[in-house]
Amino acid sequence: MSLFMLDYCKAVDRQVWPHQHPLRQFDRDLSAEILRKLEERGADLDHLMEMEEKDIGALIRYAPGGRLVKQYLGYFPSLQLSATVSPITRTVLKVDLVITPTFIWKDRFHGTAQRWWILVE
Repeated sequence: MSLFMLDYCKAVDRQVWPHQHPLRQFDRDLSAEILRKLEERGADLDHLMEMEEKDIGALIRYAPGGRLVKQYLGYFPSLQLSATVSPITRTVLKVDLVITPTFIWKDRFHGTAQRWWILVE
């Protein structure tokens, strides 16, 4: 039940249902046809980010759309994390965390700030 509620909250917040492609958040800039083809072909974000523009264009059967999709993929927040853990005492650890953004910041999409949660287990 809690997973369902989390998915529902994310859907309301991002205005995209879980079965829709995440690029639907940019439906003002990407055509409905491009988004429909991405959903039909089941192309996930990680796979698309690894692809070249021409390969994305071939996937959606619209060559100019490959460049546009690749551009908007760069706006998805993604981070590179590097952690170093060292013991201080038997029950206390020191954690050094380096967080590097690997996306293009655009105020239009991200606002002036982004909030992040860091959970240490």
